[in-house]
Amino acid sequence: MNHSCTGNIDLIVQYTDKNGHYKEGVNDGPLLDFIETMNKAANNKLYTYQTMNLYSVYGASPSQSNGVLLSDFFDPNTNQIKPPVMAMDWLYLTQSINGSGDNQYGKYKSIYQKGKISDNTAMNMYFSLTDPISHIKQVKPLVQIDSYGGCINSVNKDNQTSVYQRNSLLKWQFQVYWKDPEHAQSCKDWIYHIYSEGFVEYGGKPYEKYNGADTPYQGCYINYPDTDMKYVDDTHLIVDP
Repeated sequence: MNHSCTGNIDLIVQYTDKNGHYKEGVNDGPLLDFIETMNKAANNKLYTYQTMNLYSVYGASPSQSNGVLLSDFFDPNTNQIKPPVMAMDWLYLTQSINGSGDNQYGKYKSIYQKGKISDNTAMNMYFSLTDPISHIKQVKPLVQIDSYGGCINSVNKDNQTSVYQRNSLLKWQFQVYWKDPEHAQSCKDWIYHIYSEGFVEYGGKPYEKYNGADTPYQGCYINYPDTDMKYVDDTHLIVDP
């Protein structure tokens, strides 16, 4: 979910079968079902492109004139939407849509989610992603929500591993990128606000328990160097016990 200042909301789907393969008409059923479901959720108003600049996935998407309604690819023989699919080598694809793009500054936060998204969180995400920040040029703020679980959650929880989270369904990644060092504080303020306000009902952090009760969360990703997690607020004066 990009900030509104970056233009369109782009949905990128990477798909293979469980063996890492893709063949049209053979193992693409789950992909087509997912696309059909997302299009219905958008009242059949999703657009797709004959071509896509993959490097733009994590930044402001350039204007494209080749957008067509996804519904235009409806196939009456299969009763499914069959949009243009780009089959790509795994290594080339991975390098084309890497998470950080070209050299730039970045700030990250994360949350593992195992329960329902609250109305407060949903509303804060909307307001934070539509609040005007156009005065800061070349800034790329977004929230990435990845499906999680599956085999990850099937690991015996009694065996200690480097990844503690074994009950989560979603992984949120809050990101903001910028090139001008003068924008650093504004960008850090934005990501702090969307994170702490979005989960304010649980103390502004993804605690598993808050005030003695379970929460919908299961901590954060350990390898993001997030100094805010150590303290109780943005003043960084009181260490969170």
